Amino acid sequence: MKKIYKQKPRISMLKIMAFSVLTYLTFLIGPICSTVLAHDLWINLSKHHVRSGDTVKVFLGWGHNYPFSDFLPIKRLKSMKLITPSDKVLTLMPKEGVPGTEVTASESGTYLVAVAMKPGYYTKTIAGHTFKSKKESKDVISSIWYEKYAKAVFSVDTSDSKIYKKVVGHNLEIIPLNDPSCLRQGDSLSVKVLFKGKPLSRTFVYGSYLGFVGGHAFAYATRTNNAGIASIRLVTPGVWRLMVQHHEPPQDESLCDLMKYTAFFTFETR
Repeated sequence: MKKIYKQKPRISMLKIMAFSVLTYLTFLIGPICSTVLAHDLWINLSKHHVRSGDTVKVFLGWGHNYPFSDFLPIKRLKSMKLITPSDKVLTLMPKEGVPGTEVTASESGTYLVAVAMKPGYYTKTIAGHTFKSKKESKDVISSIWYEKYAKAVFSVDTSDSKIYKKVVGHNLEIIPLNDPSCLRQGDSLSVKVLFKGKPLSRTFVYGSYLGFVGGHAFAYATRTNNAGIASIRLVTPGVWRLMVQHHEPPQDESLCDLMKYTAFFTFETR
């Protein structure tokens, strides 16, 4: 499925389109939709286009509703890195109880923020849920291994660096192939999806923008080709986020029933 509509509709129409998208995903790609119902991890930035010396606030979105649902507890954060236009890698780590951190943009060019959540098990039991494996739990209904990743870019003065293309090594990763900060309404962003460093073909890429209905609805959906590449048409200016998910069977079925990977990428088009 490529473009869902040609222009930004009114709120009433947005609700109709959201229902249509959810219906499509439920009946045609049910296994993927079931993962969307889990908590997601994404990055919110206070600014995406700044001047040298400005401060950018970085928040970790967590939950269901974009742009805000809840904040990820810092104890569940595995890594948070900032890659500068000169390819320096800096470690960011918010303090416990603080919803985010700040970055001072001292270089001109594109910055990349990359976040990985601590992976683990999520097991549903008759008594409730636990973050233990199936082997460690009793009366198990279902059990998964999850990994969640997120990236975002912002530009300072100019966007002449190619940092947005940098592969950071997440097990599931969205790589822009053209500079997101240079795009305008009506342009298309090409992305490459990697799973454990290799192109992931025929997987869905979902896109939504700030101001679209919240929850699990997405304004755009497409699939990668055999080379793991997809194109997303930016039907409106503003802050966008892309989402990709991938499932695979476990290596050890005594530990879980399924392995689930999720990746988000956030950027702004003018």
